[in-house]
Amino acid sequence: MIGLAVEIAVNFIQQVVFIGFLYLFFDKPENKLKNILGFSISVLGLFAMATYFTFNEMTFNHLDSIITLVVMVLYAVIFLKGALHLRIIIPVAAFALNLLVAYLNALLLTSFGNHSFMDAVTFSTSFRYLYLFIGNAVYIGLLVIMLLSGRKKIKLNNIYDIISVIVIPLLIYASLISALVLYKTIDFNESVLWYLIIIVLSLAAIAVLFWILLFRISKTNEIRTELLLGKQREELYKDSVLSANEKIETISSMKHDTYNQFMTLDALLKSKEYEKAQELCAEASSKIGQTQTPFHTENPVLNAILNVETEKAAGYGSVLTAEVYDTLTFIEDSDVVSIIGNLIDNAIEYLSRNEDLSKTITLKIDTHNNFCYVTCINPIADSVMESNPQLLTTKQDNLLHGKGINILRKTAEKYDGELALQEVNNEIKVSVILEKSV
Repeated sequence: MIGLAVEIAVNFIQQVVFIGFLYLFFDKPENKLKNILGFSISVLGLFAMATYFTFNEMTFNHLDSIITLVVMVLYAVIFLKGALHLRIIIPVAAFALNLLVAYLNALLLTSFGNHSFMDAVTFSTSFRYLYLFIGNAVYIGLLVIMLLSGRKKIKLNNIYDIISVIVIPLLIYASLISALVLYKTIDFNESVLWYLIIIVLSLAAIAVLFWILLFRISKTNEIRTELLLGKQREELYKDSVLSANEKIETISSMKHDTYNQFMTLDALLKSKEYEKAQELCAEASSKIGQTQTPFHTENPVLNAILNVETEKAAGYGSVLTAEVYDTLTFIEDSDVVSIIGNLIDNAIEYLSRNEDLSKTITLKIDTHNNFCYVTCINPIADSVMESNPQLLTTKQDNLLHGKGINILRKTAEKYDGELALQEVNNEIKVSVILEKSV
């Protein structure tokens, strides 16, 4: 009776896992009724098929596998949204992964004792129950990793993610195998099986709780970074407003001066004092040449942050030049502010501490092979990569500014790119590489 209940329960859970993974992986249509019907029909249909073949012989081998695969593909194609080739490939890959895990798991478990491969996949015994538990746990774990990777929730260059998706699952699996080895040493005595199951479940629960804790820590760090980023945006927008007001005042002053100069020039020409008139024109031309020409692209946010950073650089005695061949309209406005602001602020800070260097900062925004490169270049006195490879700030307000490089790196990763640092000819090049969506 227990064996019957276990087999039926496992059949149902497996079908929910198969269809549930596809449901979570792909986008769904807005019609909720269609979503519910598609999910329910697919799960119940597969459950009925699996239960039937559990107690009846198949007309030919692997018929249940073929039906399961066909239903998974049809469910993804008919009831889910996304690229058609992915709605075919992902179900096939998910099912193939299940077969691989099941086979390798059975092969590994049967190598520990006198039980055969058929004992693991056919007969309702405590050994098969252990096989089912371990196999399904491993498979579900791999599907979770696929889901998180597909949604870009995990990245293998993050230590927390490495521990969460690789180390902890391996420790859980090692504990399950250790329990099996122990079970074998007592000659598969079923009287202690439940004690082993309790121990293994306890270890697994602790590992899962630790897993959740790591995700919470990682999420907290992301929130903290976002708060710091919000504070930085607030400062940059404030600077932009102040810069705009200063420009308005400058333009008003220039308008008044220009009017007076024209009146004076008219008087000089009428009195035939041509040399003085020429001197006045030269003086006016010099003043106009010293006036900054605001950046003007199709992206107003990019214009604002470039103008703010130009004024800021001038305040520290530096000159900012920009070569803009891509206006970054494909990313969010807040990310434009973060990337440009952090890149140039780092350069301004470095040059302000090295008076002997040329105070030139060059910003280049260009596209190559569907990737956008935002590169900031400034002179260096010695190797920054050797003395400060992480480009940590020297400012007192390191809570805010010390996150600059981290924000750049996370913003690049948001667009499937990366942060690149390079030193060439006594210059450092910091590039934020962003993938442009097709």
